[in-house]
Amino acid sequence: MASIKTAAYVALLVALFITGLVSLLFMKLLVAKDRSAIAMLKAIGFTNQDLSRQYVTRGIFILIIGVAGGSILANTFGESIAGMAISSFGVDTFTFVSHPLIYLGCPLLMLFITLLATKLGTNQAGSIAIAENVKE
Repeated sequence: MASIKTAAYVALLVALFITGLVSLLFMKLLVAKDRSAIAMLKAIGFTNQDLSRQYVTRGIFILIIGVAGGSILANTFGESIAGMAISSFGVDTFTFVSHPLIYLGCPLLMLFITLLATKLGTNQAGSIAIAENVKE
């Protein structure tokens, strides 16, 4: 039983790491793609905080869709798919035992990681020079 708990904690850490990495890379990609739009927004008076808030909203929206979709799929098809995969290793029956904190704790951790990755990924948006990036 201890090895299963250890595996669950390791899986949680890996999932949080992947969430943070994907969010960070996604935000850096968006900032790089939107350089001219960011410069234009800064030229008309938007602050770096306004721009950061816009990217945070994008990241949180995507996170909410992913968590909702993942929860729905895990509750409908997850046990049967995992059962089929684990039965190939010789286990006859497999049952998910879920704790209510899973539906609150994991999304909150993912929200925190996404916010942190978004803040780190959009830091370079403040250093974009208006004159160099505005297209005519």
